[in-house]
Amino acid sequence: AAKTAQVMDARPPGRFNGTAPEPRPDVDPGHIPNSLNIPFGKILDPDSKTVKTPDKLREMFAASGADLSAPLVATCGSGMTACGLVLAAFLCGKEDVPVFDGAWCEWFKRAKPENIISE
Repeated sequence: AAKTAQVMDARPPGRFNGTAPEPRPDVDPGHIPNSLNIPFGKILDPDSKTVKTPDKLREMFAASGADLSAPLVATCGSGMTACGLVLAAFLCGKEDVPVFDGAWCEWFKRAKPENIISE
């Protein structure tokens, strides 16, 4: 049987949706099919600028459609901000979230065109 995981993308909505440019000139914006957009900044409390409490992080994941009881993978543009989503999941007790470190840069360059979703 095929194994599946929810892919969480930490990039800003514009880059995820394909409406804002990527910072790399050879990479167009967009996202992996069926991935969830959970921008890195959502893990931070807007007032204190610190990582939210586990309860607030659980709310954030739920509101984004991420199921902490299911397999998850974190990604972003180059593999850096995805680590913030891994930290947030860890703080919620989920200790098995890997980072797809090839990230959007690798996906864009290697995926078939039908597997690059953009508005």
